[in-house]
Amino acid sequence: MAILEVLAPDITWQSPWKSLWATSNHSVPLAFSRRTTRKGRVAHPRHIAVVTRATSSREKEEALEQTKRSTWFDWNSEWYPVAIEQELDKGVPHAVTILGNELVVWWDRNGKNWQVFSDKCPHRLAPLSEGRIAENGHIQCSYHGWMFAPGTGSCSRIPQAQPGDLSAARSPRACATVYPSMEQQGILWMNFSASASSQIKPPFFPVLEDADFVHYWATSDVPYGYEALIENLMDPTHVPFAHHKLQGNRNKTGPVSYTVNKFDRHGFKGSTGRGDVVFMPPLSFVMEIRIPPKQKEESDKITYTVFMCVPVLPGRSKAFWSFPRNFAKSIHFYTPRWLAHLRHMLVLDSDLYLLHIMEQKQERNEREFTPTSADAFVLGFRRWLSVYAGGAPGYAPHIDRKLPSSPPKPQLMDRYENHVKRCPTCMAALRSFKLAELGLQIAAIATVAVASIRRSWWGILGVFLWIASRYTARFIRKNYHFHDYNHALVK
Repeated sequence: MAILEVLAPDITWQSPWKSLWATSNHSVPLAFSRRTTRKGRVAHPRHIAVVTRATSSREKEEALEQTKRSTWFDWNSEWYPVAIEQELDKGVPHAVTILGNELVVWWDRNGKNWQVFSDKCPHRLAPLSEGRIAENGHIQCSYHGWMFAPGTGSCSRIPQAQPGDLSAARSPRACATVYPSMEQQGILWMNFSASASSQIKPPFFPVLEDADFVHYWATSDVPYGYEALIENLMDPTHVPFAHHKLQGNRNKTGPVSYTVNKFDRHGFKGSTGRGDVVFMPPLSFVMEIRIPPKQKEESDKITYTVFMCVPVLPGRSKAFWSFPRNFAKSIHFYTPRWLAHLRHMLVLDSDLYLLHIMEQKQERNEREFTPTSADAFVLGFRRWLSVYAGGAPGYAPHIDRKLPSSPPKPQLMDRYENHVKRCPTCMAALRSFKLAELGLQIAAIATVAVASIRRSWWGILGVFLWIASRYTARFIRKNYHFHDYNHALVK
């Protein structure tokens, strides 16, 4: 299954910016298609292509406006992943931020589907994520008790209103803001456009439906922005160095030849030499890795890296990933999910501090030098962002685009804040380890007490139990709170 065939069928494309790429080492012919066209916002004048001569000023204006609509990328018309569906607790509301917009996700027990509302009560703007799901299945604000119905967001109850007076509740100003949402391939998605067409769907990954491949979704927040996150994931040559002995080896590297060969506002296609890559704006980057068989009668081992990068705030983003593969399937089924998450966090930590510092320096416009094709995908993304998407994510108008100040390293790399507290798998494992620590402490104290009375060997057992409790406490701190990855000490 070729990744370009299943994700990005070719279409004919005429580039109005052909001259922009004249000095590039990478060819720029075709781009992959979307399922439907999308209305774009008005482009900055520098992004407007030259239009053909019109016979009247009105025709010129119409031609110019049509060019703007067809070439500009609209951040608010896209579908964004909110959460992994199976990790959401149906009993409570969940707070989520996307593009600086604060959202609340909650389960409609009557309609049997997830709801995505703006995270504010229209009364006094209290966060609905701090509320509850009432007995009638509506979401209730915890500040004054106003209730809102699923689907429409209409106000269903104002406790302070006079009996029988429905005028306030029926006012459009009393309604909560509702966003379209849907579940697809295990991910809950939302769209900021209230008129999102049912024909427009989130990105679909056919390999996740292939019975020959095993996979699962994972996610984590990271303390660096969308651009830093997606550029990092588009750069496979950093893996053997930044993730040495976790995902590769710094002593086993060599030259690469990466190419970007199909490019327009819908993203780009490319190749690593070992497989195809596709960037589907603004979130998805999929890379195919083919491992040649050792014997002729064997088929290729194939794995994909499927990444989705969500802009949360300047200096903050959220990653979703899945690594479907058609080999080593027993490892997938027998590895406990909490253990796999520990490895994910270790991999994230091993370049987290690097990316945070790099982002700070890039904001100061410090110059980079990218002379090899290893940076082809990163440069392709930067071109797309600059030419088609305004140079930065379309954050909410009230968001300050400046990066926040850099916190201390233990706070920056706090696994509990970045991932654990939002992950039911890791929270369940953390509670189990804390319970084990407490049990070991109680057992140690009890055995020492018995030994002091009977003067037996039980005291030695008590010492070992106490040491085991301290080791468990250290394991908890290192794996669920802060682990300082020092590259110089990894031989």
